[in-house]
Amino acid sequence: MRRLSDRLSYLVSGITGRLGQKPHCPACGSRAAIVCDRKWFHTLSECQNCGLLYRFPSEPAKQMADFYQDRYSEPVATDMPDDTTLASLVATNFKDTYLDRHYHLRVIQALGVKPGMRVLDYGANRGYATLQFKRLGFDVTAFDISRRMAAFADKIGVKVHTSIENVGKGFDAVYSCHVLEHTPNPRKVILDQLSLVKPGGIVIGHTPNGSKHFSISERTSFIGRGDKCLRRNSSKVSLDKGPTLRPRMIAPKSCNGIIKLR
Repeated sequence: MRRLSDRLSYLVSGITGRLGQKPHCPACGSRAAIVCDRKWFHTLSECQNCGLLYRFPSEPAKQMADFYQDRYSEPVATDMPDDTTLASLVATNFKDTYLDRHYHLRVIQALGVKPGMRVLDYGANRGYATLQFKRLGFDVTAFDISRRMAAFADKIGVKVHTSIENVGKGFDAVYSCHVLEHTPNPRKVILDQLSLVKPGGIVIGHTPNGSKHFSISERTSFIGRGDKCLRRNSSKVSLDKGPTLRPRMIAPKSCNGIIKLR
């Protein structure tokens, strides 16, 4: 019943959203875009200025924040295992599961972030990555807007802050995994993350790979993109108005954007 209710709500939001919004890129503000795909009254568009893939219409930031408190449901991100399963995951350090972040840890270390340095896990969810970072000796602070996820993280001994004002500043790195695509304005979030690192610090964001090369080479992993968006490479990122940030794509399959504060 709730699933039907969510679908109806999504349908209605697409209709009403179009009445009060004009399509524009949430990162650079450009209105030049190619529609790649659609679901009822929502469309997936590619900005012709900065290459960002975005959904139109979008929900207000407050509505999105409320949604992620208690209505968001995605097995990979919101499943809460029973105590026995959780204990097994923790004991094996999540080895050979989709929760294993050893590759991300290798990326961070390759960028010069060493154990003992300060890292902010931005969008820490249930605290699984935070715990793995801590076990390697990083000084990790965790943040997530979901109070429900933060409460669950307590079960594995991870403190997750639900207010960004409480995490402090001066981090050597800010790390996020599948967070930016859930925010109403990724440009603002990246700039906020940059304000939390010290000079010379880095922001590392793992996101879905929307690039032309990945969509062609990994067809079975890339679903829901129209051919129009395959005609050009959409992996570039350029944020105007303020610092210009051009991430280096160092891992094609996970499309890691690494941004260094000058």
